[in-house]
Amino acid sequence: MNLQTHDEETIELAIKLRKMAVGSALEQAAVRELCKADPVAFLMAGGWTKVVKEVTVDGTERPSETTSQPFIPWRSQREILREVANCVATGQDIAWAKSREMGASWLMLSLALWGWTFHGWSVLLCSRTEDLVDRSGDLDALFPRIDSMIERLPSCLLPDCPRADVQPSGKNRRHMVLTHPDGHSIVGQSTTEHIGRGGRRTCVIFDEAAAQEKLESAWRSAADTTACRIAVSTHLTGSYFTRTIWANACDLKEPKPILTTYVGHPLKSAGGEWRTDKDGTVTGEPARRYYWSPWFERQMARRDMVDMRENVLALPSSAGKGFFPLANIVRCRADVYAPRRCDVSNETLIDSPHGNWRIFKEPTRADKLIIAADPAYGTGRNNSAAVMMDVDRREVVATYIDPHCSPYELVQIMAQAGRTWARGRSNLLIGWEVNGAGAAMHKDLERLRYPAIWSSKRNRYGWLSTRQSKRELFGGLARAIADKTITIPDVEILNEMETTIVYDNGGIGPARLEIDKSSGAAEAHGDRVVAMALALLMCETSTGQSDRVEPETGLPDFSAKSILKMEELL
Repeated sequence: MNLQTHDEETIELAIKLRKMAVGSALEQAAVRELCKADPVAFLMAGGWTKVVKEVTVDGTERPSETTSQPFIPWRSQREILREVANCVATGQDIAWAKSREMGASWLMLSLALWGWTFHGWSVLLCSRTEDLVDRSGDLDALFPRIDSMIERLPSCLLPDCPRADVQPSGKNRRHMVLTHPDGHSIVGQSTTEHIGRGGRRTCVIFDEAAAQEKLESAWRSAADTTACRIAVSTHLTGSYFTRTIWANACDLKEPKPILTTYVGHPLKSAGGEWRTDKDGTVTGEPARRYYWSPWFERQMARRDMVDMRENVLALPSSAGKGFFPLANIVRCRADVYAPRRCDVSNETLIDSPHGNWRIFKEPTRADKLIIAADPAYGTGRNNSAAVMMDVDRREVVATYIDPHCSPYELVQIMAQAGRTWARGRSNLLIGWEVNGAGAAMHKDLERLRYPAIWSSKRNRYGWLSTRQSKRELFGGLARAIADKTITIPDVEILNEMETTIVYDNGGIGPARLEIDKSSGAAEAHGDRVVAMALALLMCETSTGQSDRVEPETGLPDFSAKSILKMEELL
């Protein structure tokens, strides 16, 4: 048990109550009356919780050496527990926004068990799937957590029935149902638009509400079931919880807003102080104050800005606002200069005022280089973009932009560049986004017998874009520019970064889709930013040139006939 989260008085009180709960009949009766009157006393006397990670005083997180421990609430948890209990008693809805791993779900389940045990509460527990409500032996599900608490509760804090009756497989415990000997129950349900209809409940609890797809209709339906709806969740931009329930709580104070952040965690906040983030490094909002602690700084190093807002600060992401802090982009503009425009042919650079290659630095034999690309279909609607980067210096060496470049052509262009800049050594490592236009590019590179292909996962070529992976990818770029560990001399990349925003649905992309005059693309999709961020990821996960020796073979002709032949093979 980690006692560092509590003062000596709290520890002594918990020990005393737990001893009394298994002591004489008189002591047990006294504890029961005290616990009936106060949910905090109930937790102090018999609560238990699962432990996944521990936090040290210096902010380091590590796996816990124990699977469970007595649930002795912190000061902030004690205050919230009593506040929520009062809202249930008075029939007031609650919007509870929280940081990750703050014990909120365990706190709510403990409260539900307290009300069910002592005050005749009938509770409805809702999560997005049935397995997350009740799956035997899984402490990530709701009912198994209640089962684990009942298993460890002193007998004096149980209903007047054998413990086995209210444990799994007991006559009062069925799948997604826990019935009290007096008849009231805790019932579980996956979230549907008709949730809770047909019965009255003391309260309805929506766990991780933002992740529930049918929350809007379920929230409205629950109004006919109970006077107290409780939505507990971290934020997710675009979710009904964030954009409506929490927004109304903040603006109208209905539902009642409750906020739980790391500041209330004794160890996550240890050694901290309030500090103003002048440049907007944390979340992109300059001049905002945050509580800086060793744990907080460690989280900044491993999370992107959206992740920091939603999962650490318990704030909605700034939908419609820039993902990359403007102050950091402005600082990067000091490195901007005009490139050399050229084409690459037969492993030779040919100067051209309209060349699609922009050369910012002539590489030397000592340079370790990689190429990252965001391919397009070549229809002119968006760009095929590639970024060449120095692995050691984290510096952009060259870029390639062409809205009319097909994936097949881009493969040849990157292979030519990889051989040209290799300067007689092994080939430059090539990576790309494998979604859409990039799906078959590894086959094209293999036909060219180009061996240096980057993989982000074992036995997988390139990088697969999902909403989460894109957040992580862009988050890495945001940290790099904030830490001043990257040099971007290309003004067009910085321009795209400046207009990259968080959408209402939580996605990340360009603020507008319009004609890109610099390239001729009918729509700008942030292709340069994707290629730039991917290049940085490749630098962080590779050493540059491949160790494999290139076969002595020439490049196939990439004529129209050749391209058609490839299409037939695919």
